[in-house]
Amino acid sequence: MLRAKMDEVQTTPPDVSASQAAKFPVWLCLVGIVFMICWIGSFVVFGMAMMMATLMANDSGAATNSSHMLFIGCVFFGNLLAGAAGVLGGLAFFMRGRRWLMFWIFAGLLLAGVASVAIGFGMFFAAVS
Repeated sequence: MLRAKMDEVQTTPPDVSASQAAKFPVWLCLVGIVFMICWIGSFVVFGMAMMMATLMANDSGAATNSSHMLFIGCVFFGNLLAGAAGVLGGLAFFMRGRRWLMFWIFAGLLLAGVASVAIGFGMFFAAVS
């Protein structure tokens, strides 16, 4: 009776069979982790350069302080969104069941980050001229 109960216990999650789990390539996990590390590392470097550029953008004093601060905020928020997109992009490599969902969230966050930076640029340079 105890043996029958032990046979009923599943060793794999119900949606993944043992043959499917064995077919999953391990290199996709490594590629996903490397993608996340490279993406976040590059956005740290890019974000620092972009923040230095936004801080020095109003050296002439042509724009108001409020538009300059809005510009800095939009660029900072956009960099955060685009940097966070890399985590979901990396997860998309090894989450087979949700790969397309992760990809679309990755694309949405990346586009939202780019849009935030573009809006910041537009508002700042509209106030300058």
